[in-house]
Parts: sequence; structure tokens; C-alpha cells
Amino acid sequence: PIGSSFLRAFLAVSTGTLFLPTNGSVACDLRRDGAETAVRFSVIGPVRPVIVPPGGDALLSCSLHPKLSAENMTIRWFKTYYSNIVHSYHSGSDWDEQMLDFRDRTEFIKDDITTGNVSLIIRHIRPPDSGLYTCFFSLPNFYQEASMEIKVAAFGTSPHIRIEDPQDGGIQMVCRSAGWYPEPDVLWKDGHGQNLSSFSVAKISRENGYIDVETKYALYGRTDTHATCCIVNSVLDQQRHGTLEISADMAYPLLTWLL
Repeated sequence: PIGSSFLRAFLAVSTGTLFLPTNGSVACDLRRDGAETAVRFSVIGPVRPVIVPPGGDALLSCSLHPKLSAENMTIRWFKTYYSNIVHSYHSGSDWDEQMLDFRDRTEFIKDDITTGNVSLIIRHIRPPDSGLYTCFFSLPNFYQEASMEIKVAAFGTSPHIRIEDPQDGGIQMVCRSAGWYPEPDVLWKDGHGQNLSSFSVAKISRENGYIDVETKYALYGRTDTHATCCIVNSVLDQQRHGTLEISADMAYPLLTWLL
């Protein structure tokens, strides 16, 4: 017969909790002290920044890996700090806890929540909405999160160049472009692609958050045949430019556009 000490060790390792009733028989509890199997997952969010123009809608999506239902989880999006709640969901319902700045601007999309895929729409994006956001999933004994970034940016119109009345024997060129965000960089270049200096720039902010640009450059006694106005959005790493072709006598300039 197997010794009682060996039997106790075998049952304790293989089944969990061991009971020794008073009648001398051996019984085991397969619940392992009632502990539930731990659930583990990771959260996947967008790899690249979510770029939205002023007034547009931002879509922040995240998903669980491996796929599992998040219906009974707590899901939150917050901005920079955990206390800055953008939207909150708990066990089937949206909770009325969020920053005032986001009140009536968010919509939780949970059509695929049973496979762990959810999204948050933030409507009417404003410049202060730029920044880092976190998508947070939690269970009573486990949580994971993923970070993502919103960048508010807009690519403006093609520059329009015109000539003002000649001043002091020179040509005054005016370049205008509208609908940028954030404030773009402005450059003037000569026909050899070299940067020109001593130009003026005026930037006008509209109520909707967009920025219009007007820049002026005066050409005096130079032999350049071209002048180019460049407007650059550093966030998008994109630019628009227009080129002015100047006739030999500088009296009848011709406009050409390079988009």
C-alpha cells in the first residue's frame, strides 16, 4: 500500500487543496481554493499619430490581443493623466464621468466589443485637443493600456502671388495662402533655390482655428528670373509653393504654379 505521506504530497501537487476527514478517508477539492483562472491580454492602439484638422472628428481605436470580450470590463480614455477622463465605460454602460472640455463631444463605438475592438470618436476637434491619450482596459485583478497621439493640423491652400504697384524702383510681391494649422513656416527662394531674406509675414487666426498667411517680398535691381513663395506645415512635413516668373524688364511678370 502507498504510504499516507506520499499520498498527501501527490494529491496536494496534482489537485490543490487536500482534506483529511475524521473517518480516515482522503478527499480533494479541484477548485484550488476557489481561485479563478487569471485573464491576461495586451492593448493595441494606432502606431502613428491621429492627424485631424480643426473642427474635424478624431477616431481613437484600440483592440485586445488575444481577442476576447470586453463587455464586462472597465474601459477608459484619458488625456495625459489618469484623472483627465475623456470617456468612461463600465460593464455595459457609459459612465457620466469626464472632463468638461469633452462633455457632449464623445461617442463610444462598441459594435465589436465582444472581440475586444472598440473606438472613441471625439467630435469638433480644437487646437487644445492635441496631445497624448491613453486607452485603458481593466478587470478586478488585471489591467493594460495603450497610448496614442492626436495632432491637430491642416494643409492650407496653394499660395497665390500677385504684384503690387512698383515701389522705389522695385517689385513688391505679395503671397497669400489660407487654412493652415498650426502656424506654418514661410520661405522665399530665388531662381537658384537659395533662401531670400528681409521679407514680412502676417499670420491671421480665424475663429475656427485655421490660420491665414500673407507674406511680402520686395525685389530691387536683381537679375533673378524666378521668385518662389513656400508655405510649410512642419507637423505634416508638407509644403505648398508658388513661383513668380519675372520678365527681363520686370514690368510684365508671369505667374506659374507648382503645387
